[in-house]
Amino acid sequence: MKNEKCLSCGSSTSLIHIFKKGTSIGTSEDFSKKMICTDCLDDSDDYSYCELCGEEEGAYRIRDLSDGYCAEHYDEVTPVDDDEADAWESLAEYYSDPSH
Repeated sequence: MKNEKCLSCGSSTSLIHIFKKGTSIGTSEDFSKKMICTDCLDDSDDYSYCELCGEEEGAYRIRDLSDGYCAEHYDEVTPVDDDEADAWESLAEYYSDPSH
């Protein structure tokens, strides 16, 4: 096992992987060699985690998050415009109609 330490304080406990710079939808293949402990992550101005992925997935550079979400989850939580909402409602009505 590697001697992994927090990039900020040097702690070797409660570590979270940091995704590579520019990663928008992280998987374990996207981990950088850097790690950060949960205490430093809570205080960091440079790193955070996706609000939906949580700490279990890994930390992102803040500039790689949109409103606190990775690209995958940002699309899930972003409100749709009225035209798109109307289109989804029409499609749902179409499929719920027994004559179709």
